Amino acid sequence: HVVAEGYDGAGKDRSAGNAAALSSAQQILGLMSRRFRGADFIFICASAGGGTGSGSAKTLADMAKSWLMQTENIEEAEAAKRVGVIVALPKTQEGTTSTQNAKALLRDFIDAETGLSKQHSPLFLVDNARAENILRGVKIPLAQMNGAINKIVVQLFDMFNTTSARHSDLYTLDSKDYSGILSSGIVTIGAGRVRIVENDHDIARVLKANLSATVLVDGLDLGSGTHAALVINAGDSVIDSITPESVERAQEMLNMLLGGHSGKKSVTLHLGMYRQAAERIDVMSIVGGLSFPINRLN
Repeated sequence: HVVAEGYDGAGKDRSAGNAAALSSAQQILGLMSRRFRGADFIFICASAGGGTGSGSAKTLADMAKSWLMQTENIEEAEAAKRVGVIVALPKTQEGTTSTQNAKALLRDFIDAETGLSKQHSPLFLVDNARAENILRGVKIPLAQMNGAINKIVVQLFDMFNTTSARHSDLYTLDSKDYSGILSSGIVTIGAGRVRIVENDHDIARVLKANLSATVLVDGLDLGSGTHAALVINAGDSVIDSITPESVERAQEMLNMLLGGHSGKKSVTLHLGMYRQAAERIDVMSIVGGLSFPINRLN
């Protein structure tokens, strides 16, 4: 790892965070060269409320983009679509300085007029307040809260990483399909499960419910989405309960949520269906190309 010399935290000062990143640019680029060879995507992870993460995230993302352009010999636009950002948004109780830092960070990456990603992709926005409210229901102690939130986000992301690397004898979400979603801008993920499919609307119901119950930021306009995937993992004893009609209903629901049913916009949908050891049905969905609500940004 790299520690910027002469800095002992940023005290919620974005300029100090940015200066620290710039002062260590050569060490950071050297670390990228040692660690990131062959990487498909590079992710910058930052807390939006503090000075260190909020101030350095854009600088670090641009460094990663430049490194990809040089090492992979690709154009700037393509390189930017392979540098993602995972941002944790602060709670309002953390004070106005944290709120202003978060607003400034979002404006670094999100167009204030359209709410879309300016350049870098994918953007995953973690809502700390929303995540804590969800976790309070399962009695997570305060000291374990941040670790629990991080674990949930990583698990959501990992489910798609590992699934897209597998082959299925049913329907495969291949790495190209997955990369297309990750390259589309702001992305959200939902996941839920059912024990068995009892009627043709069960999978669609779980899909819709869990896109609105994620620890990622709520209020995203799903109707602005351009790319999405539905992935179903099922154990051998329950997979036969999944009818073609139940899958079609879920695909129709996803298409409707993205506004593709109107015929006025282009929507790219993918389907993956895999066998798993666990005797249950896990329903996962990922949507990209989303717009951040302008009223919340302002």
